[in-house]
Amino acid sequence: MDFVPKALIVGVFAAVAPGAANTDAVNKIWMQLSRRMGYRQLIQGGEGGAQFVTSGDDAFVIQPPLLQFRSPVPMTWGKAAEDAQACIKTAAEQLGATQFANLGIKQVAHATAPNGDARGYVQHQLLPSSDDGLQMLVRGGTGWVGVKYGIEDADGTASALVIEPFLADPKFVYVDLDTQHPGQADIDRITHRAGDAERFLVEIVRPYLEGAAGTA
Repeated sequence: MDFVPKALIVGVFAAVAPGAANTDAVNKIWMQLSRRMGYRQLIQGGEGGAQFVTSGDDAFVIQPPLLQFRSPVPMTWGKAAEDAQACIKTAAEQLGATQFANLGIKQVAHATAPNGDARGYVQHQLLPSSDDGLQMLVRGGTGWVGVKYGIEDADGTASALVIEPFLADPKFVYVDLDTQHPGQADIDRITHRAGDAERFLVEIVRPYLEGAAGTA
């Protein structure tokens, strides 16, 4: 079962002094990040907010205290994570932020569905016990099912894993892993944290899906 990376979102709260995200600081960040990422538009909002945008899923957001990087992952999750770390560090430097908290990393993949039928795979192979309940709920119509798992690690890391048919293209299963690291965050370890999440997807989630499909 192939996993196609589709999105990476990295967000962190930065301790930014009032007024630090002024026009001069935002313009300096824009100059550096637009060169690196090719952002096409700078949108400045109130209270020091700004967005550097190519598209809705390809952007960098400054909304103090939030710094957020969004990428459609044109190459690999690893390369996107490197870009996320570099962009957040650049913004933090210009904003004078040295303390960070509550790092969040969201990774989305499309997994190729067995026989090109994501709805059938999730309903009949991944969640076979859902058939009767779904038929009762749809009342003679059609429907689909998905699953959401909540995972808590010993270090306090909390993850939510969503698996469901990708409705826009029935050949793919939508896989969404949202990992939250509460407490103090080290932005020099963003790539490390993202790598941990990617390994979980590739080494744990993919074999789980393949086992349900009988292809492991």
